[in-house]
This record gives sequence, C-alpha cells and structure tokens, in this order.
Amino acid sequence: MMLALLLSTLLLLSVPGSCAGEEAPPERWTWWSNDQLGEFVHKMQESNPEHCKAFNIGKSFRGNDIWTLTVSTRPDAFPSANTPPSSLAPSFLYVGGVHGNEPLGRQLMFYMAEELCAAAGRQGVDPEIDRILAGGTVHLLFSMNPDGFEMNRRGNGHDVAEGKGVDLNRNFPDPIKWSKFPQLTGNEEPETLALMKYIDLLGDSLIGATHLHGGAEVMVIPFDGNEGGMKSPNPTPDDKLFRYLGRRYVDANPEMENHVGRYGGSFDRGMVQGSNWYPLWGGLQDFFYLKNQVYFTTIEMSDEKWPDASELPKWWKQHRPSMYELLKAYLCQGLTVQVDFPEGSSEHEVNVTMLNKGMGSQVRFKTSSTHGVHYPVPAGEYSVRVEWKGGAQVFGQNAVSGEVSPDQRTLLRVEVPVAREAAERDKPDLSRKESLPERWTWWSNDQLGEFVHKMQESNPEHCKAFNIGKSFRGNDIWTLTVSTRPDAFPSANTPPSSLAPSFLYVGGVHGNEPLGRQLMFYMAEELCAAAGRQGVDPEIDRILAGGTVHLLFSMNPDGFEMKQRGNGKGVDLNRNFPDPIKWSKFPQLTGNEEPETLALMKYIDLLGDSLIGATHLHGGAEVMVIPFDGNKSGKRAPNPTPDDKLIRYLGRRYVDAQPEMATNNGRGVDAGLFQNGMVQGSNWYPLWGGLQDFFYLKNQVYFTTIEMSDEKWPDASELPKWWKQHRPSMYELLKAYLCQGLTVQVDFPDGAKEEQVVVTMLNKGMGSQVRFKTSSTHGVHYPVPAGEYSVRVEWKGGWIPKKAVLSTEVRPDERTLLRAQKPGESNVNIAVVPAAPRQEEPAKKESAAGGNQPMGTFAFEPDARVPPRPTLFPYVRRASVVVIFLLPVILSRRRWAGRVNGPRTRHALRNTV
Repeated sequence: MMLALLLSTLLLLSVPGSCAGEEAPPERWTWWSNDQLGEFVHKMQESNPEHCKAFNIGKSFRGNDIWTLTVSTRPDAFPSANTPPSSLAPSFLYVGGVHGNEPLGRQLMFYMAEELCAAAGRQGVDPEIDRILAGGTVHLLFSMNPDGFEMNRRGNGHDVAEGKGVDLNRNFPDPIKWSKFPQLTGNEEPETLALMKYIDLLGDSLIGATHLHGGAEVMVIPFDGNEGGMKSPNPTPDDKLFRYLGRRYVDANPEMENHVGRYGGSFDRGMVQGSNWYPLWGGLQDFFYLKNQVYFTTIEMSDEKWPDASELPKWWKQHRPSMYELLKAYLCQGLTVQVDFPEGSSEHEVNVTMLNKGMGSQVRFKTSSTHGVHYPVPAGEYSVRVEWKGGAQVFGQNAVSGEVSPDQRTLLRVEVPVAREAAERDKPDLSRKESLPERWTWWSNDQLGEFVHKMQESNPEHCKAFNIGKSFRGNDIWTLTVSTRPDAFPSANTPPSSLAPSFLYVGGVHGNEPLGRQLMFYMAEELCAAAGRQGVDPEIDRILAGGTVHLLFSMNPDGFEMKQRGNGKGVDLNRNFPDPIKWSKFPQLTGNEEPETLALMKYIDLLGDSLIGATHLHGGAEVMVIPFDGNKSGKRAPNPTPDDKLIRYLGRRYVDAQPEMATNNGRGVDAGLFQNGMVQGSNWYPLWGGLQDFFYLKNQVYFTTIEMSDEKWPDASELPKWWKQHRPSMYELLKAYLCQGLTVQVDFPDGAKEEQVVVTMLNKGMGSQVRFKTSSTHGVHYPVPAGEYSVRVEWKGGWIPKKAVLSTEVRPDERTLLRAQKPGESNVNIAVVPAAPRQEEPAKKESAAGGNQPMGTFAFEPDARVPPRPTLFPYVRRASVVVIFLLPVILSRRRWAGRVNGPRTRHALRNTV
C-alpha cells in the first residue's frame, strides 16, 4: 500500500492543475476546500483517465459543484448522462459531508481516492486494490453538502431559520411520515435530488453505500426511523445481512469495536441499530434501502464532529483498514445472479428473490438482455427464486441454489429459455454415429447420446439404452442398463423382474459438478465389454451374476451445457423433490417439480422392487453422505434414518476402497465434520427436497450421495487420476448391493388371487418394510452384511391374515435366498408355525443366482425327516374356527333362556346330568 501512496504523490506532482492555475496539490493533512476538491478530482482523472473518471452530479443550494469520482477496471462500469453502468459488476458508494460540520469522512476519502487511482489498472502496485477492483467498482461522493462545509454548519446553504440550513439527512421522503413514499414530497433540496438521480442512474450495479459522519464512533445500521420516534428497535428484514456487513467494518477497527458509547452501554461492540439509539425520519439509509434495494449504512467516525487537522494522520490510520475491508465485504464476496436472454428477446419483467431469510431483498427489473443482481452475503449456501414474464407466459417460479465460499463471489447463471420450437430444432441429432470422443475430456450431451447407442450396438443382448424423458430445454435424459438376465430390462409399462436386485448410479444432478457423469462413461465401457462374455472381467462377471446395473449419466443435461448448478430454468434439482418435512401431502407432488425430477420419479417407479440401491454423484467435497439430508430445523443437527446401521455399512464399503476418502475428516470449513470419509447429511449440509430422502421414504431405495472431489469441476487433465481413485469404490459399491445380502422370494401357487404382502426385516436398523400386491413370485432384497437375520412375511388377502417368521444366516460375499410360499387350501404342511423351534436342524441349501449361495431354514417349511401332520388336522382346524365364532352366540342364547325360565334348582340340574 505504501507503493500506491508513493505513486499517487508522484502522479499528482507531475500533472498540471486544471483549476485556478494551481499545479501542486494542497497540503496533505489539512481540510481541503471545495475549490481544492474540484481540482483534486480532475487531477485524479488526468492521472489515470482510463480507470478514474470525475462526474459533476449537480449543484448545491448555493451553486457549489457536487463531485463524484468513479474508479473501475471495467469500461462498462462508468455511468454517462442517461446510460447506467453495467449491472454485471457490483459497485459501492462512499458518501461524505452530508452534514457540513462533520468533514472527517470527506477528507479521508481524498486519501483513499489517491491510492485507488494510483493502483487502478496497474497490476501489482497494490494487490489489495487489485482484488477490490477485480470484484467491482468504487464510487466516491466526497461532499454531498459543500455549502455546509463552506459555512461550517450542519445543514446546507438554504437558510430555513436564523443561521441554520436544511439537514439533508432529514430531507428524504420517509415511509413512516409520507404516505406516498417513495414519491417526492416537494420539499427536497437540490443536493437531495442530485443524490437520488445519481443512485437511480447507478441502477442494479450499486449494491451498497455508506455515509460518513462525526459525533460518535459507531457503525449504524437501518432502520433509523420507527413509528413512535422514541428510542426503540426497528430492524430491517435484512438485519442479519446488515449486521454481517457492519461487523466487517467494525472488526477491522479495534478502537471502534471497543467503543460502547460516550454515555455507556448504547453500542454493541461498535455497532448499533439506528432507531434504537438516535431515531430520525427522512434519512438517506432508510430511503435508499427501501426504494433502491441498496444496503446502506451510516458510519460515525469520531466523537468530535470536526477534529483538529493535526489528528488527520491518526484518523486515517484508524479508519483506512476498515474502509477497505468494507469494500471487500461488498465487492469481493457474495452471490451474483446473472439472468441471460437469447438474442432478439422481447423485454421481460424479472423478479429475483433471495430465499434465505434476512439475507437480501427482492429485486425487480425490466430487460431483454443479460442482467445481474448482487447479494453481498457471507460464506454459506443460498437459494434465490428467479421469475420472469414476457407477454402472457410466466417462466421460472422455482429456486436456484449456490454455495458462496469465503472471500469469493459465486455466479449463478439463469438462462431464459428459447421458444419450444427452437429447442426442438437445437436438439442433438443422436442418429449420427461418429467415432467416440477423446477419452480424457468432458463429453458433451450430443456425445452422451452417441455413446449410449454405441454401447447398445456393441452388446445388444446385455446393454440397452433408454431415453427416460427430456430436460427443461429439450435435451434427452439417457440411461444405460447392463444385465445378463433378459427379464431385468424395463420397457414402457413393464418393470424388470423383482427377482434380481439392481443398483442405479445417477450423475450430473448439479450441472456444474460433472465428474461423476464422466466417470460413469468409463464404467459403462467396461461393463458393456464384459457383460455376458465370461472371463473377460471376473469382477464384472460376479457383479452381473448378482444383479443389474443402471447408469443415468446426466440428470441435468441443461446445467452441464450451461455450466450451472440448476437446470435450464435455474432450479436446483436436488431441492425439487417433495419433502416430508416441508410438504404435508408427501409423497404427493407439489406441482413445482421440474421435467427432470418427474422423469427420474417415473423411472424409479418403473424399476419397482428390483431397485434396492442408488447413489447420486456430486462435487465440492470428498465424502460419502448418508440420509437423511433434511431435519425440522434446517440447521446442522443429526437426523439418521431408521436404517442408519445398514446405510452406514453400505457407505463404508465405498469409502474403505479408496484411502484418499477414507482418511478425510473434512477440510477447510468442513474440518472435523466427517468420520473417516463419511457423514450423515443433516449433520453437515442440511437441505430439503433432495433425491435421497425422497426415494428412501417413498420407494424404499437405500439411496446415498457421493461427493467425489473438492473441486466441483476439475480440470480434464485430472480425469485419469479421479478414475483411478474412484473406480475401485464404484465397483465395490455394486458388490455391496448386488453380491451380498438377503433375498426373500415369495412364491404363489398357480391360479392364486392377487393380494397384499408385507415383508418386514426384524433386525433393527437393517432394512425397511416392503409392501406389494401380487399373485405370482416376487422378490424383496436386503443388501445386508454377513450375519444372522429374521424377516416376517404377512399375507393380507385371506379372511384370516397369515404370517410367518423366517430366519437365516448371510455369509460374507454371498447372497442368501429365503423362499416363502403362501399356503394353499390343500397344502397342509405349511399352514401353521410349529410349536417347537428348530434351530438345531441343519440349513437347507439352494442357489440364489446360479452360484452356491446358502438358503436359510425357516420356521414353517417341513424338513424331509419330520413326519407330516395327520391329514385330519385341516378339518379339526376348520371346525375349531367355526366353534370359536359360534360360541358367543350359543352362550348368549343360554343366558337369554335363563332369564325367561328362571334359575334352575340343584335337583333339576342333577336330573339333567
């Protein structure tokens, strides 16, 4: 920064003056006059004309010029007569001298301007300024009230009382005192009107401002006014955001942070909400916050309103770090929502709404071209809703989400879709069959379509491509199913057989997290090369002998194409599912589901009970995330599923196959949150409307999330490294779900009627209850680790429901089959559970999938060595049922006869016997 100061001094000395023939700047540590102010801004412009421009925005009541200086490295950031700066880069405004007799802020802004203009566009002169100007633009209005400064008084030059001018910080229309707010009252001073016009011209590029005062040392956040005019709190709806921004200034200024107020106890570590300290109406910050959505504050810089000039070095040293820190808070961190319109679009009305409570206002604008809206928020996860209306049609009524990292600004791009006819024309021609793309690159949506067709053609019996729907912009959503079972492939309305388990990988839910999508291409190549070709890859042989693999490469092809998190409408698809906490009618649809969301719902419904597991692949960390993602509070807190034990086992199978993830306990802001590469979602990154919670609860699918890399979109040159790291885990997860566990096969005799069956896992935490209706053989799969298990099977279709408990052992790396057949009328041997337990009897064995997997024993299947029950037993059982039901009738009739005939004597009873 010293280099910037030296360069600024040299520049000033080398440029001739433009006013009154003065060539040298004024003495540094004095109060510079209005004439010197005018000379100074011209000198700054002459010293760096490309990046520093002076603007005269109006005249004071007495005719003094009101000067601003804009410093930027973007050519489109400078306002002109009726053309605002580009809305695509945020800007910040310092306003000095609102009260003429409080000049400290005005003077300190001269020193800041020197440094800014000395460094702007000159990389390396001052890295801090380089960073600020890379983030946005700085506007400096040195003296809103040059008359008051000249006259050494609070108000302007308009005498409304003897020796008093108009207080400009009481001269703006006030929402409490003026019913027609924000219309003018007619009493506005020329300085007030000049500032209004200037801020209107800056438009949506201006996100923040502060005006500098004297008389205390404190950061004042709005509102300044309240209904009663007495000291009482009246925070803005964005109080949380204001407190963060104010704290950034205060914490860089120890003297202010430790200031509690001259009268003690008024301030909270150097900050106060205006109406709770010094209530007033008609102030700048309330007006511009409400009318222009500018996050406006007030800084009281010194207890003394007009300090001695000899103290200027002290005050510059104290406030300089804070003044730059505030610029970084507004310009170098936050969320920018960029709304893109295709060429030739008509003008649209657009609303952008921050959905995180207390973190930003709704912004409305009209445009037919690219437009930006900026929220200077701290690090965290944010959602905004973008709505636009063109003609009679309304688009975009859902949320788009993004993560803001510390000291970075995140860009969310939302593209207004072209007309549907154009989208149809722009669809990739998937009938073209060209050579495969270069291996270690990011494959496009067109290449994805070509790839799945090529895989199908390379092995048509065992690899089949399915188009499960279209995205918002009309891109196809492709899946590839790989299996060695003919009945494992879904068709239009026919699900695959429930008798073999299947697993689904889902990639590209967030378009700007493509690693999982790309790695699935490499897995698909290997699976299709080996499927049905014994010995090509023994590991794949074993996986496909156990079940079926489904690959949904890109749930969000629009987001990939646009390099954004949300879909083509800007909606975060991992917040777009009905949520049991936020939606009382769960699992019914909310009506806000995107086409991609509906396509995945329909596809998983079609896969039915064959689908036992799934995971969706993301980027931004390296961790296995298990459900639930959501909890009631929305704050970080544990909320495990009832099957937490099972899902932790499955997640651990993935994690332990790769040391890089298994040793990760969280990095950066996540440090200490992960347990050796795994975390329960709501205890890390709580969210509502996610895939895994929805499909776990609605479809009984053991669904997880895998964050595959700290970087959301790694460089393509790193793809070999990531495939080497994740390949073993991706196959290990398939083996966990498909090659080990328990399959309950419920058999029905020929001609049986359809009825409801309920299968319940009795080992706590190891699987959900499954219900289905069928009249034929049906399978239910539990991907459990080795151990002893019991399940209960209930048939609900008869007059008297039947049930049985089945027990067995699951061995390591094997899948066990339990077969249960509902008893028919002639099948006397399985009608009733025997009274005596049979744990001592050896298990009966049967192959579950063509191998030597064990089949467990269960309570009601007769062993060959146990003699059958007598054939009379069914008739005795039926007679018993009749007696049980008729007994109350018989007894009631005897009681009635007793009432009619009277009690019988002992003699009569003996005669009866």
